[in-house]
Amino acid sequence: MRSRMMGHGSALGGLLGLALIAGCSTKPAGLPSQQPIYEVYAVRYAMLPGYPTRELIAGADTSRRTDVAMFVWLLKGPGQRTVLVDAGFYREEFVRAAQPADYQRPSDALDSLGVSPASVTDIIISHVHWDHLGGADLFPNARVWIQRAEYEYYAVATPTRLNTRPSAPALERS
Repeated sequence: MRSRMMGHGSALGGLLGLALIAGCSTKPAGLPSQQPIYEVYAVRYAMLPGYPTRELIAGADTSRRTDVAMFVWLLKGPGQRTVLVDAGFYREEFVRAAQPADYQRPSDALDSLGVSPASVTDIIISHVHWDHLGGADLFPNARVWIQRAEYEYYAVATPTRLNTRPSAPALERS
């Protein structure tokens, strides 16, 4: 008798689970029936070995170091829409200062995914540090997207403030 009750309980639980899944799979009201699908790729273009942790975390022990992987994010969308989140860096002054291992230009790192620099349609800049914005001009046809406050910070920056002003001509064209 007990096993039979368990069987019914399991069947009832299974039906409730299927109903819940079916309810979650219906589209919410007001949304189009077909959402665009994007493929998202993390593209590593460099590694900063033994990077001082205090440069990443305020108050960290000055003797601690960590390896930092450098990425740009690629979103391949419907049609010809190809979006980068951040653009990395490539200028010799930054490469020399950072001394990255396994370095390749962010534009070259996209080759493995069949993406040419000219085919990138948009770049979303998270913030104006040299390693996020410095490579934007490698992508000549991309429209650059940046938060207003971040752009205003950039626009008044002096060449010594995060070294951003001279490294981002792509912002001037967008």
